Amino acid sequence: MKKDNKNYILSIETTSKVCGVALVYNDKILYENNIDIGLNHSITLFKNIDDMLHKTKIDISEISKIKVSNGPGSFTGIRIGIAAAIGLSEKYDTCIEYIDTLEALAYNVKNKNDYILSMIDAKVNRVYISVYDSRSLKKMSNDSIANVNDLVELLNKFFTNQNVYFSFVGDGAVNYKKIFKDSLKINYKVFDKESNLSAVSVALTNGVVSKVPIINYMLASKAEREKNGKC
Repeated sequence: MKKDNKNYILSIETTSKVCGVALVYNDKILYENNIDIGLNHSITLFKNIDDMLHKTKIDISEISKIKVSNGPGSFTGIRIGIAAAIGLSEKYDTCIEYIDTLEALAYNVKNKNDYILSMIDAKVNRVYISVYDSRSLKKMSNDSIANVNDLVELLNKFFTNQNVYFSFVGDGAVNYKKIFKDSLKINYKVFDKESNLSAVSVALTNGVVSKVPIINYMLASKAEREKNGKC
């Protein structure tokens, strides 16, 4: 007997070096594959989706929702994931739910400590950041970009000697671990393994359903910055 297709969700993660897809049915993970071979998502994404459909015996027309991470992260990766979601949505009349990449990261360390600081490396000693309540995943700050040293100064100013504990998650947390170790005076832990983005965390995170693309670049692309003479 065919299951009620209204509960099939395809999730797509392409904002990092991982190209991931997952299929979820009634909150049960039927399939997940996260490919980490660098930023070759334009080549690997649809093959990944085809492999998923073949192995689960699900037809793409049976999927009623696509969840896609919409940034911040790799400019090219964001565009590829959202373009794929839109293409599938238009062909099969499937709704799209846009997932904040920082919030998907926070899901990986839910209930670990008091607060979660999600960090994605924005290069040049900068990170995309957002803070969440660890239990409810309520967003405690707007997504923003910060210089790592300025972030350390801010955290030390407000949380030194405070009885709160942070979970640091994301490649920004991992890549700047030495700076945090040398300079931070607050209670925190960097979660290395959980810092990898995955299609399942995207699938299980709540976002915004929209017929209009929601793209969270936060920064202009490198080409645009170079064109305007900015760093």
